Amino acid sequence: MASVLQLFDWQRHLNPSAVAVSFGGRQVSYAQLDERANEIGSCLRDAGVARESLVALYLERSPELIAALLGVWKAGGAYLPIDPTNPRQRVAFTLEDSRVEYILTERALLESIPPTAANILCIEDVCPIEQKQSSFVASEPSPDQLAYVIYTSGSTGKPKGAQVCHAGLANVVRAIGRDLDLKPKDVALATATIAFDISNLEIYVPLTSGATIHMMESHFAGDGLKLIETIHANRAALVFGTPTSWRLMLEAGWQGSPDLQIITGGEVLPLSLAKTLTSMTRVLWNHYGPTETSICATRERVSPNTETITLGLPIDNVKIHVLDEDLNPVEPGATGELYIGGVGVGRGYLNRPELTARTFLPDPFDSTPGARIYKTGDLGRLLSDGRLDFQGRADNQIKLRGFRIELEEIEAAIRDFEGVHAASVQLVEYGPADLRLAAYFLGETGVDSNQLRDFLRQRLPFYMLPSELIPLESLPMTINGKIDREALEQIRIKFEARAQHLAVQPPADDIEARLRAIWQKLLKVRSIGPSDDFFDLGGHSLLATRMFAEIEKLTGRTIPLSALVQNPTVHQLAAYIHDLPQKGWPGLVPIRAEGSLPPLFISHGLGSNLLLFRALTESLGPNQPVYGIQLTAPVNAALEELRLEAFAERYVDEICAVDPTGPYYLAGHSLGGLLVFEIATQLRRRGKQIGLLALLDCKFHLAQRAENIPAGDPVKLRERARNWRKKLSRLSQSGIVNTVWRKFLYNQLMFKIWALRQFHREGTFYPNVFGLDPYIALFAENYHPQAIEGDAVLFAAEDELSPESLGKGWEPVIQGNLELQKIPGSHQTIFTRPHVEVLAQELAKRLDTSGRSGSAEPAPIRRARSERGLNSLLEYHGG
Repeated sequence: MASVLQLFDWQRHLNPSAVAVSFGGRQVSYAQLDERANEIGSCLRDAGVARESLVALYLERSPELIAALLGVWKAGGAYLPIDPTNPRQRVAFTLEDSRVEYILTERALLESIPPTAANILCIEDVCPIEQKQSSFVASEPSPDQLAYVIYTSGSTGKPKGAQVCHAGLANVVRAIGRDLDLKPKDVALATATIAFDISNLEIYVPLTSGATIHMMESHFAGDGLKLIETIHANRAALVFGTPTSWRLMLEAGWQGSPDLQIITGGEVLPLSLAKTLTSMTRVLWNHYGPTETSICATRERVSPNTETITLGLPIDNVKIHVLDEDLNPVEPGATGELYIGGVGVGRGYLNRPELTARTFLPDPFDSTPGARIYKTGDLGRLLSDGRLDFQGRADNQIKLRGFRIELEEIEAAIRDFEGVHAASVQLVEYGPADLRLAAYFLGETGVDSNQLRDFLRQRLPFYMLPSELIPLESLPMTINGKIDREALEQIRIKFEARAQHLAVQPPADDIEARLRAIWQKLLKVRSIGPSDDFFDLGGHSLLATRMFAEIEKLTGRTIPLSALVQNPTVHQLAAYIHDLPQKGWPGLVPIRAEGSLPPLFISHGLGSNLLLFRALTESLGPNQPVYGIQLTAPVNAALEELRLEAFAERYVDEICAVDPTGPYYLAGHSLGGLLVFEIATQLRRRGKQIGLLALLDCKFHLAQRAENIPAGDPVKLRERARNWRKKLSRLSQSGIVNTVWRKFLYNQLMFKIWALRQFHREGTFYPNVFGLDPYIALFAENYHPQAIEGDAVLFAAEDELSPESLGKGWEPVIQGNLELQKIPGSHQTIFTRPHVEVLAQELAKRLDTSGRSGSAEPAPIRRARSERGLNSLLEYHGG
C-alpha cells in the first residue's frame, strides 16, 4: 500500500503548479510545498533525525506547518504535534512523557517552550536546498513505520500518546478519499488544531486528491460569520465539524451550500440536525473512530429521508466486533462493547506498556501473526443491514463538543490543588444541546473556588475546564461504595439555587434585567450578578456582536463594541447605556486608564474595533495606560465633511485633554495608521513632541479609488464587485490583499459607497444605514498626507507583504528614520497569542525611552490571557 507521502508525491508530479495550500492571502503550489518539505527534511536529517525519531512540532498554523509534517516523514521520523495555545504545564508534561528527541518550532515561540533536554530547531533557520552541498534523498516510510503520536485525555489522570503507523493512516486517507471523490479544483477547509487527529484528514485527503487546503487562521476559529464567509468565498467543497459546531453555524445565519460535502463526528448526531443539514448541502457524512485506530473506523452517508442515525459501515480493511465481557460475539441486535480490528489499529500508547496491554488485545478473529483488536469502551449493537448503532459508553469517558475527555484526568488535576482531598466531575445537561462539565470537590475549610479555577487553567486545555466548581461537605456514596451521581446532581441544583439567592443581587433597573437575560441566553450561565465580567464568563468577540444586536432590538440603542472594553460587567454596561449620548460615540476609549506611564493612544482599522487590542493591553503590563481611538461616524454629515483631517482634529483635542503636555505615543493598525499619522502631523503643528509613531501593518494607500465607481444601477455595481473579487483572488497570491480588505470587498463596499452618494444627492444621509466602513473608505481615499519631520516604526506582519515593500510607500512622508520591525503572524494574528507578546515586547522597548516619566524599567510583559470559553467552531476530534 502506498504511503500518504507517496500519494502526495504523485499529485505533485501530476500538477506541480496547482495550489496545495492557501492561508491568509498566500497560496503555495504542490511543487513549492514539496520543495519546502525537502528543505525541512534535509535540515532534520542533518540534525540527527533518523527512522522513527520523534519530532515535536510546536508551530503556529501556516503552510510551513504542513511542510513540516511532510518534512519529518521525509527525514524518516514521526511527528508529535503540540498546540502552542495549550497550558505551559501540559506542554511540559507532553515533552517529558514522550521523551521527545527533537522540537521544531519558530523563534516567536522559543520563550514559551518549557525546559527540555530535546534538541530545539527553529524553522526560520532551515535553508534552501540549493545552498547545501549534499543532495537530499527523502525516506520512503514502510507500512509498519510510526507516522505520528497524538496525546489524548487519560483515565489515569495523565494524557497518553496514541501511536499511529503509516499503513493505518494511508488506509483511512484512501478510503475517505474514495468516499468524497475530491477533484483538483476543489477546496477543503482545514479548521482543526494539528494536535487533534481529524486534522490529518483535513490535510491529507485533499493533498492526495490534488485539491486545495484552505487553512483557517486560528483567531477566526470561533467566528461563525467569518467561517460562513470563508466557505462561500472559497466555494469550499468539504468542511469537517461536530454537531455542536454545525448548530453554531446555523445560529450565525448559515443558509447552506448546495455544492458542499460536510463531515460530522465526535458527538452523537441528532436526527433533526441531520435532516436540516442534508437539506442544505450536497452530502452529509457521519464518522466514527478513536484516535488509537487511525482517526475513522466507520462512516455513513446520511440520506435526506433517513429516520435513524447510525455509525454506518466499516471503512476498507477495518473490522468491527460487538463482544461480551468474555470477548464472544453477542447476538445481532444485542448491545455489547465495540472492538476494532484491521489495518487501522495503532501500536498502542507511547511508553505505556501496561495501559497498551489492557486495551490492545490479541485479535481472536484474525490469524495474521501479531494482529490485535482495540477495546474502545463504546457500546453498540449490530443492525440487520450490517450498520452499527451507538449505545453510549462503558466507562467514564465522554465526548464534549467533539473533544474526547477522560473525567478522571480533570479529577486528578483538582486533587492536585492544595487542600482538596477528593473530586468528582460529571457531564451535566443544562438544556437541549447544552452539555457542560460540573466539578464537585471535598476539601479543607477555606479552599477558594476562584483560586482553584485559576489553578486548573494552568493545567488543562479550555475544553476540559469545568463550568461549575461545587464544594462538598462529604462525598455521597451508594451502598455499593460508588459515588452517588444522582445525589451529586441534587447537590448541584441546591448549590446553584443557593448561590443565585445569596450572591446575585436583583437587577437595579429594566436595562440591567434585560442585559442579564441576554447574557444568560448567549453565555448559557443561569446565575449572573451585576459584577460578573463578560469575558470571565466565556464571552468573546462573536458573542459580543450578537449581544449588541440583541440590545439594539430591545432598547433601540446602537452601541459600539468598544463599550465592552470599558464596561465588561452587567452593571457597568447598563450604566453606559443609561448615559449614552443621543448623538455619536466617544472618540477616545480608555482600554486601561490606570498606570504611571504616559498613555499609548492606538487606533483600529477598517472592519475592526477596539476589542482587537485587549490582549495587547494585557501584555503591555498594568503600568501602561492604553487609550483606544475609535473610528466614529458623523451624524447627519455632509459628504465634504468626510475628511481624515477633520476626524484627526477631533481626536487631537481629546488626546490633549487626557495628556496636555506630551510627549505623545501613537499607534495605528491598518487604516488606523493613516489616522495616527495625521494626528501626529497636527500635534507637531501645535508644537507638541511625538514620542512614538508606530504604524502596525499599515499600507500607505489602503483604499481603492472610489471615484472609479460608476454611477449606474445597482445590478451593474454588483457585477463590478464580483469582478473585483476575481481580481482579488489573483492578487492574493502575492499577499497584497489582506484579510480585512477581502471581507470588506466581499460585502460590496463599492455598492455601499454608490448608494451613499445617491442619498447625498437628496440631502443628508445617515451612517447607521450603511455602517462605518464606506465612510471610512471615503475619507481615506481622499487623504494626501504631507511629509513630516520625525521618526516612525513600521511593524510588518511576516505573513503579509515584505517590510521593505510595505515601507516604500511611507518613505516619502517620513523625513526622519523609518524603522522596519517584523512581527510573526498575519494582519490580524499579530494581536493574538503568541504573536501579540512579541508585538508588546517590541512596543515596550520603544515606549521605554528617557523622555518618559514613571518607572525607568521597561513595562512588564505579561502573557496575554486567552479568551476563556472560546471553543473552536469547527474543532472536530475523531477520537
